[in-house]
Amino acid sequence: ESKELGFYSSSSGKLKMLPWLATREDLVNLNATPPPPIRRVVSAPELGWIIGVDGYTSTFFLFDGRSGMVVNSRSLALTSGGRWHLAGYDESTHKLFLVVETNDRKVIEAAEIDVLTGESIVALLPQFTEGVGITYNPARDEVYIPYDNHPSVHVVDFKEGGKITEIKIPAFGNDASAVDVKNGILYIASWAQGEIDIVDLADRKLVKRITGLGIIPHMFMIAYNPNDNMLYYPKGATAVNGTFGAAITVLDPIKEETKKIHTGWAPVALVEVPSRSSFFVFNSEDEFAEVHENGAFETHGIPFDYPIAALLDPAGNVCLSYGPHQSYWPTVYIWGAKDGILGISAKDLSFYDRRIPRQAHVAVFDTTGTLYFTQNIWGKEEQMLGTLPDAVRLFEIGTRIAIPDTIERETTQRILRYDPQRNWLYLVRTGERDEDPSILHIIDAAARKDVQRIPLGVTATDLEFDADNIYVSNFDSKSVSVIDKSTFAAGTVATEDEPMKLCLLNGNVYAINHAGASLQ
Repeated sequence: ESKELGFYSSSSGKLKMLPWLATREDLVNLNATPPPPIRRVVSAPELGWIIGVDGYTSTFFLFDGRSGMVVNSRSLALTSGGRWHLAGYDESTHKLFLVVETNDRKVIEAAEIDVLTGESIVALLPQFTEGVGITYNPARDEVYIPYDNHPSVHVVDFKEGGKITEIKIPAFGNDASAVDVKNGILYIASWAQGEIDIVDLADRKLVKRITGLGIIPHMFMIAYNPNDNMLYYPKGATAVNGTFGAAITVLDPIKEETKKIHTGWAPVALVEVPSRSSFFVFNSEDEFAEVHENGAFETHGIPFDYPIAALLDPAGNVCLSYGPHQSYWPTVYIWGAKDGILGISAKDLSFYDRRIPRQAHVAVFDTTGTLYFTQNIWGKEEQMLGTLPDAVRLFEIGTRIAIPDTIERETTQRILRYDPQRNWLYLVRTGERDEDPSILHIIDAAARKDVQRIPLGVTATDLEFDADNIYVSNFDSKSVSVIDKSTFAAGTVATEDEPMKLCLLNGNVYAINHAGASLQ
């Protein structure tokens, strides 16, 4: 949040940074429901003005909409130093509606501010934490405050001088809301169980739950369209950190039916299927394209969202890991989350689904048909490999292979390969800090245990092996590690900048260097 006000002129095509405030807030990691900003900028087109509010100093500004110059400013009767939710602005009454929370996320005040006179009504709230999806209803002159941490919605009625009423709703995790102004209905999206709650605003009570909607993420985004009476929201693949994929979900709140509007087709995984002389290309949502040798293709739906990685099993069928990334909250906790391994028959494209308790990032088969896969972590814990022993049996947590290492940083387990000559698995993770070395674990698949732990360079990106050596590219060390498979002695070969991918051909190792723009 800079000290300046960015002011863009569409006629000149220029952006000016106008001096505004004395303080700047730097960007930091906020691993929670993201708080609102300390500043807000709102358009008042009917007045030709721009409204600016600064929560750090509780100051209200009016800017000329043509020049960007300050018209006037005044202090507000709101607690300074906190964060400010924008509930709405009513162009017909020229009133601005704000909700204030403290730096420790307590929601303390709701305010109605007359832009022309500066007069305000301030309502004191009961200090519930992490208000989210706060919105204003101009037909009823009310502000609605759901909470991520509480199964409640507070109604602030400014017709009654800021009177506060609590509406009971089923659960916490209420991250978005939308208002059907005409019919007096409030829709609230909850990530905890993947549902949308329907509240009658006249009766001040819950009238219906629409469940089984999957993950509704911490994005505060849901919209009601009065022209078709539909709700629109981004369905998420991660509970905490936003959405993933390329679609908007449309919900009919009467029929309780959903469909998707695809906004793109983003390929995330590819596998060759020799028995069909084709490739399967999976997108980030819920489809794959079968691409034939002549360039023709057909698309097919899959029964679950969010493909991750695809490979062939020993029988020539496709194995696909799918599902949302659940790091902060385990998948078993969020009802709408489902991670799994989906089998797709090469013969008739039928499905065989097996649920797993965490997202699988990379996977390999051994010669017996056992599947090994890395999984995202749930905080600081022992490193591990998940397994499925064959093409039929379901996942059992006791079949995991424990790796004698502790990891906390997410998605560090980048590389997994199987060496049929030695019956070894090669598992590589990057460092817990950016500057830490990557680690190679050599795992005996028969003994189901780690036999060697070898430090590498910084930021390992790829691995190849031959009969004698293992090769790992180290992106930020400008090197390739070479590990002798007999002695486990490790050496390095220097490369140009940022070696990214490796390939073996006719006894030679080739490296593509990203920043070096070269092949060695």
